[in-house]
Amino acid sequence: MLTHCRFMLIARSEYDSSRPSRGFTLLEVLVVIVLIGIIVTFAVLNIGGDRRAEELDETAQTFAALIELARDAAISRSEEWGIQVDPETYHFVYLEEDKWVDVQFSSVFRARPWGKGIEVELVLEGRDAILEEADDEQPSILILSSGELTPFVATFSARETEVRAEVEGDVFGNVESDMLEAFK
Repeated sequence: MLTHCRFMLIARSEYDSSRPSRGFTLLEVLVVIVLIGIIVTFAVLNIGGDRRAEELDETAQTFAALIELARDAAISRSEEWGIQVDPETYHFVYLEEDKWVDVQFSSVFRARPWGKGIEVELVLEGRDAILEEADDEQPSILILSSGELTPFVATFSARETEVRAEVEGDVFGNVESDMLEAFK
């Protein structure tokens, strides 16, 4: 009987070692699952992008487009227009009988907020402008009936992202919007 058990042990060990293993160990499966999880996480983060940077870009593009519309309106109506830029909002005005009046005949030119947490820096004719609440003051940016406007650079930033958006207008009425790379 003892010889029979010994033979079984020898036969079984020879059988197991000569037979190729089937399947994967639990450790191999777990390593693969962790690697797949890491890859998926990076893919989702890259696809999601920087939402705050997208908001800055949208704000800058809207501001630029509205300036172009206001320039066209000033030309077609033969009126002097302007934009009053405040720390939290901006709105369009036009000159009527030597007084700046809010544009109320079109909802396109209504007062608009910059957006929560968006900070605006304005440079007018190469000089930093101090943004403060305006009460019947001259507009920050003039839009003349000839299509010319006050040269300016408006830079939009937010604490949640290092990306900035910029809108630049020149004296000839050209307005461009651009995203700036991260700054330190």
